[in-house]
Amino acid sequence: MLADLALGGGAVLPAPEDAIYVFDEAHHLPDKACNHLSFRARLGLAREHAEDCRRLATELMAEPRSSDALRRRLAEVPALCEELDHGLSAAGRLLGALLAGAGRKGDTAVEYRLPHGVVPADVAAIAGTLHHALRKLGDALEGAEDELSRQLDTGGAAAQDRYAVMGLSIGRVQRLAGLWRSWAEPDPAGAAPQARWIRASEQQSGADLEVCAAPVLAANVLRDSIWTRAAGAVLTSATLTALGKFDRIVLRAGLPADCVFATVPSPFDYRGRACLAVPRLAADPGDPVAHTREVADWLDANLDRAEASLVLFASRKQMREVYDRVSLGLRDRILLQDHFAKQELLRLHRERVDAGEGSVIFGLASFAEA
Repeated sequence: MLADLALGGGAVLPAPEDAIYVFDEAHHLPDKACNHLSFRARLGLAREHAEDCRRLATELMAEPRSSDALRRRLAEVPALCEELDHGLSAAGRLLGALLAGAGRKGDTAVEYRLPHGVVPADVAAIAGTLHHALRKLGDALEGAEDELSRQLDTGGAAAQDRYAVMGLSIGRVQRLAGLWRSWAEPDPAGAAPQARWIRASEQQSGADLEVCAAPVLAANVLRDSIWTRAAGAVLTSATLTALGKFDRIVLRAGLPADCVFATVPSPFDYRGRACLAVPRLAADPGDPVAHTREVADWLDANLDRAEASLVLFASRKQMREVYDRVSLGLRDRILLQDHFAKQELLRLHRERVDAGEGSVIFGLASFAEA
């Protein structure tokens, strides 16, 4: 769904106006949207991709079996790739100067984040040129892909290979277009800005620059792409509320003011069957060695080996280290997430519990939703 929205909606799935979305575990939606709508690309690698597109188009146009329609679709690709190469080179000079200016005492900084995400006017102009060229290149390649698809039945393995390479090229061009669009277009007034930054990147081929952009909040993107367009949407999760209110998900997901909210009571008697207790630990999590040792000691002393227990960790490294530190008697009862597929681990845990045996699951935080 997010991939479709990144392409404007209606490219892969039905258009939002014709769809009713149902999002389960919807508390993940803002973070998933931020991650999916983040862009990054190395300038040197982008120039290589442009050259790959030029070479592909040249080879296909020279192929005797290529149709006239395919050649027409690809005719402007070499010139667009050359324009991209010049633009990326110009962007590299401007961004390299920004990075150099961010250093101290003449040293070039490793990373530079644009204050408030505001792009300098000269960089924004180059970004706009690159975005325009990439959009035209993407349109040309998509047209060529349509022509190649008509040859799949009769062209054999060679046609399938060309079609696959074309699809890969289109995906790269679309991601690059998304990046440079985010650098070319200013953020709406009053909205949370996008984070935009550049960093030095050392590669085997030499020094390179990585250009990055990411939304600080997904609210604007979700509002513009889904909430104002979709025929309808339903969000469900056991953890949409915070302190009994929906304010946090409204802020992070940009939900409209006319949403209808409902809290459905759980069938589980948490109030009568559960107790929230915060152990008094001496070690600070900032000291991972001491904290891990104390967590292991606390679990050894407090976990009932005859009962079913779920222990969740925010860090895979700490989960493994606690597992290694607990006593052998407790370790025999532990099912470690890294040792089993999730469904197999749950099956083993259920078998032990049903047989009246104790069982302990060690998992990462996401395991709470299993």
